[in-house]
Order: sequence, then structure tokens, then C-alpha cells
Amino acid sequence: MITNTQIPLWLCALTDTLPIAGSFNIYSLMVMIAIDRILSMFFPIWYSVRGDSFHTPLMYGISSLFPLAFITTVIITTAQGPTR
Repeated sequence: MITNTQIPLWLCALTDTLPIAGSFNIYSLMVMIAIDRILSMFFPIWYSVRGDSFHTPLMYGISSLFPLAFITTVIITTAQGPTR
């Protein structure tokens, strides 16, 4: 059955970019984990003495900046002048 349903362009763009942004978040989180492991190898005493209270939220926050910037750019570009 073919319907004549119109999907807003911003919703289509958001639906297409969410999986891409999720993969961006995974890749940037892997970079942050690699940096964490490098710090534990090069500075083992400092790494074992310091507390982890600020470490985890900071790591997730920094890794979420790139996907959020990507989604924001796509939504702003779509809202300004959508071309199909």
C-alpha cells in the first residue's frame, strides 16, 4: 500500500544522523579510553594514587562533544536551506 505521508525534512535528517552520531560517540570514546590507558602506562604511580571521581564523567563528556556538534550542524544546515 502506497501512502502520501509527508515526513518533515528535519525529522528525516535527524533519523539519518542518529546512528552516525552514535558511531562517532563510540570512536571518540575509544580514543578517550586509549588516552586513559596511555596515562596509566606512562604515569603508573600518579594514575594509581589519584581519585577517579572526576575522571569518568569528564571522559564521557569530552567524547560526546563531537557527535553533538555533528548533529547540531546537520540540523542547522537542514533548517536553513533544505534541498532535496
